[in-house]
Amino acid sequence: YFPSGGRLLTVAAGGEVFIWNTRSGAVLRKLTAGHEESADIFEAQVLPDGDRVVTLASDRQAVLWSTEAGSVLRRFKLLIGHGEHRAIRPLAPGDRFVTGVTDEASEPAVIWDVESGRALYQLLQDDDPVEFLEASPCGRRIAMAGWHSVSMWDARTGELVRAFPARGGHLHGVALSSGGDVVVSSIEEQIFVWSGHTGRVLSTLLLDSGVTAFAMLPGGERLVIFTSSGAMIWDLGAGEQLVSLGGVG
Repeated sequence: YFPSGGRLLTVAAGGEVFIWNTRSGAVLRKLTAGHEESADIFEAQVLPDGDRVVTLASDRQAVLWSTEAGSVLRRFKLLIGHGEHRAIRPLAPGDRFVTGVTDEASEPAVIWDVESGRALYQLLQDDDPVEFLEASPCGRRIAMAGWHSVSMWDARTGELVRAFPARGGHLHGVALSSGGDVVVSSIEEQIFVWSGHTGRVLSTLLLDSGVTAFAMLPGGERLVIFTSSGAMIWDLGAGEQLVSLGGVG
């Protein structure tokens, strides 16, 4: 959704990017001719100002678009390493974004400047590919998870804020609260809730089945969790389940 509401951004299976009017269901814009013709669009995101969209594709480019005109404003050449970046996250207030997620262990996530098109910082987890990437809504923190490690970074300076100890097993995701106060990761049937300030585990949620996905809800106090047997909403402060959404998973 766009910040102001009323519009929706989607990527079709064929790689076409559309902006929709959510009230009428009409297509407002179709974003074309930004990437190479054969490129697969991995992701599209709305910048916080709502006036621009950025797309990421297999041609190793990110493209910045005007939502009003549907035209290309800038192209970003992602020739940092050997892997394809498959995830992109805008950073508030909208002057930067971060790209990452690759199978290459030596491939960093990269913070980009929207206006100049320059790569500002490279964020590298030692010997661990970036499999999951999230940015806090406030735009100050970035969280990354690889096969075995979780880290949090300063989005303005590119510096490592904290590395979280490995807990064994293959990580399945990462989530971040609005101000970076809480970081969440998962391994198999366990959810780990970390303090972004101290790096200590605040709580561990033990579930009945394996975690397939999870996301922080606005406010940073609740987590929606999808497992192989259903879905649920947890209160992170109380460490208890609030709502069960059985059969969704």
